[in-house]
Amino acid sequence: MFDIANFTATGTNGNGENIEENYKQMIEEDPSNPLILKSYAQFLYKVNQDLGGAKEYYSRAILADPMDSEALVMYAKLVWQLHHDHGKASSYFERAVQVSPTDSHILAAYASFLWETESDDENGNDCILPNTVSLKEAMSYASA
Repeated sequence: MFDIANFTATGTNGNGENIEENYKQMIEEDPSNPLILKSYAQFLYKVNQDLGGAKEYYSRAILADPMDSEALVMYAKLVWQLHHDHGKASSYFERAVQVSPTDSHILAAYASFLWETESDDENGNDCILPNTVSLKEAMSYASA
């Protein structure tokens, strides 16, 4: 498992091993393991700052485990960050909330997304679509 505390700027884990190559090998050996796929996506996002690659591997992790609310939220965030596709991002956030309706981290991520997109709407950008949950509704779910 990737240990960010021992990661160096050279892309090694402190033992001289290349982290990215280790992930690629693990994925080659077990291409449908959702934990490995999600962990590699997180590595690509946080360390390599490869948003497109992270989106691809979060997508693969979701295909491997459609009930992983954390992967659903991260994928939704990347869809929004990369494409500003409100409908698609919102559908993934909503799926995450359906999977984990009491997880405060999932609810907070969705509320943050709604806050950001409602703010865009107030500035003249038409981002809010019909049939989405309002910020007020999301906050009431979070406090329930």
